[in-house]
Amino acid sequence: MNETGMILERPLLHENTFDQKQSPSPYMQATDRRTMVRLRWRILLLILMCLPFMAYIGLVGTGYLLADQQQLVQLEASIQNGWIKGEKGLPDRPAVRIQEMPPYVYQAIIAIEDHRFYQHAGVDPRGLARAVYVDLLEGQKAQGGSTITMQLARNLFLTQDKTFLRKGKEMALALYLDQAYTKQQLLEMYMNQVYYGHGKYGIESAANLYFGKTVKEGVPGKVTITKSEAAMLAGLLKSPETYSPLKNEAKAKARGQIVQKRMESLGYRDSSATGQASERVLQPAQ
Repeated sequence: MNETGMILERPLLHENTFDQKQSPSPYMQATDRRTMVRLRWRILLLILMCLPFMAYIGLVGTGYLLADQQQLVQLEASIQNGWIKGEKGLPDRPAVRIQEMPPYVYQAIIAIEDHRFYQHAGVDPRGLARAVYVDLLEGQKAQGGSTITMQLARNLFLTQDKTFLRKGKEMALALYLDQAYTKQQLLEMYMNQVYYGHGKYGIESAANLYFGKTVKEGVPGKVTITKSEAAMLAGLLKSPETYSPLKNEAKAKARGQIVQKRMESLGYRDSSATGQASERVLQPAQ
């Protein structure tokens, strides 16, 4: 009301004058939805990328818990000392190191048992996939797909039962062993621990039993096994009693020839029984 008594109307304020929250436009809503979808996919992709690494870490940790650390330390020390004291009912036996033998001895084992020994981390996905494929074709368990490291883990810590649980433990142990030891150490443990038939464990005991020789070179008064004999020893690991030269020499030689052909196909060079250990290569020739 003014001085004359007239009532003045107050001008209406525009609704936008107040600080009110406006509803987003359909375009803004669609943009926000696309952003959230992309964000969710990126998070999911990151999780999927991390899963294999997390699974690997978990298996290695499980392998560490399953392994008998004291037994591993004692075995490695015994190999370096050249004599393994019988453990868990196994006989005492001589031990041998890589640098003491001609290369064709351990090359034969790698060629026939695990030719990708230096390429995998204890477990060979290709070998496992091939084993599963063959098993499905055969309708039964025909192949195991076990690497040298997996066989070592089984011989040291597990039973021979063919179960999925044991296979899982075997894989976990192999992944751990591959992280904890060098390839040379693993190969030495395997050769000195594996069963060669007729109650003999370790490659030196086997060479003495089957051929009256040694796998070492340069030992006074002792003869080193030949390349064909080394192939026979490697060949009988598949089934020691079946391919034993003492039971069936013809079958043992035939198996040994398969091993030698395998070595040739992989490119292992003929190695003489001379030369410095530092000059020897464990892997196939390129």
